[in-house]
Parts: sequence; C-alpha cells; structure tokens
Amino acid sequence: MQIPSAKSALPLALCALLSGAPASAQFATNVIVNAGAEAGLGGDGSSSFVGNLPGWDVTGEMMGIAYALGCPAGYPCTTPANPGPANAGFNHFAGGNALVSTASQLLNLSFASAALAGDGVRFALSGWLGGYASQSDSMSLSLTWFSPLGTVLGTTTLAPVTAADRGNATGLLYREASGLVPTGSVAARLTLTATRFGNGSSNDGYADNLSLVLTPVPEPATLGLFCAGLLGLGALRLRRR
Repeated sequence: MQIPSAKSALPLALCALLSGAPASAQFATNVIVNAGAEAGLGGDGSSSFVGNLPGWDVTGEMMGIAYALGCPAGYPCTTPANPGPANAGFNHFAGGNALVSTASQLLNLSFASAALAGDGVRFALSGWLGGYASQSDSMSLSLTWFSPLGTVLGTTTLAPVTAADRGNATGLLYREASGLVPTGSVAARLTLTATRFGNGSSNDGYADNLSLVLTPVPEPATLGLFCAGLLGLGALRLRRR
C-alpha cells in the first residue's frame, strides 16, 4: 500500500490498513516485510534497479544491491575485511544516486491490541547499518508509532553508523533499540533513510537484516508462577543431594 505523505491522509491510510486483511504478523516473529532486500532481484547500482524492493514504498533511488557486485565496485561484500551480518543473504539496501533516498512501510499491529490494553508489549528493533570507506554517507532506521486517528505516539530511531565507527572500512555494523510499545498503537511506520554527504555521485548509505519483534509483557501472576516453579526445582534438587 502506498503511504500518503500528507498528514491529513494518514488516518485514511490507517483505516484502509486496519480494515483490510487481518494482520499476518504475530508475536515473537519479525513483522517487517522483505527485511533483507531479498524479495527482489539484486541490482548493480544502476537506476534501472530503483525500487526493486517488494513490500516497501520508495522515494529517491533506494534499491537492493547484490553482494556479488561487492568490493570491486565499492559496495559491501561478505569478507572478513568488511564488517557485516554473518547471514547476509544475497542483497542489501542502498541509496542509489539520490541525495536522500527512503524506503518505508506501514505495519499493522492490531494483532497486539489486546496485550497493549493489558500489561503492555515490548519491542526490539534492530538492523545492520553502514556506509562506504571514509565517506560520511549513512543510513538511519526510524519507527513511528500511530494511534487509530494517526496521532504520533512515539518514535524510535537507530542512529547512523559513522565512518569512524566502521574504522573507515566499507561495511555494516549492528544496531538495536528496545522498549515498550506506546499504549494505543495500532500501526507503525518503518522508514529507512539513506543520506549522501560526500562529493561522489553515489548515495552510499547501506542497510541489511532489519528486524522488529514484539513480545507481550508477562502478567504478574504468570511471572509469579514462573519464579515459584524455579524455586521449586531448586528445592527439589537440594533434597535429592
């Protein structure tokens, strides 16, 4: 679904999202669609591959680039000298040649509404972010939580990885953030933003293996039973000794 840029259109987008097919997402699984840019054919960095990212709404020239293109062309590759995820797959996100490129998707969180109305839900947001050599081009990942009326209830951001963080090596580093989902959230907008700061023509902000996992907060009674069970096991072992 295309996400409107105008704030006034957001409630309509949320309404369409929530009244459509039931949310296929569930607890303890990654709710991001095409989280590693694997669903489309990996490109070579040329403009013909802009938007080869099923499940994402793209602006600028965000695209998926094949790791096979790799180091000879200046992009990340899976070698010990270039940091990145161990399970990198075939492709990664890149900013193309635009000054700023984005990829976003609106996530239906209605499956978590009952838990949110109770003891709450925890989230874990993570991803591999990076760039090229000593250049300052970078990728950031943000998550904005929305009420049914489109009111922003909170924002979580994974800050860009700097060239200094990477030791001036082309590659990606792991970043994560966690916390409680704001009460009343029914949807969240996930946005990747690649920004070009260098003098080159390429926007060398990179990302891969994004993840957003939701977990219901255990009820106090459940925690009590769990702790009691652990104490009981401990006491049983002491008796056996």
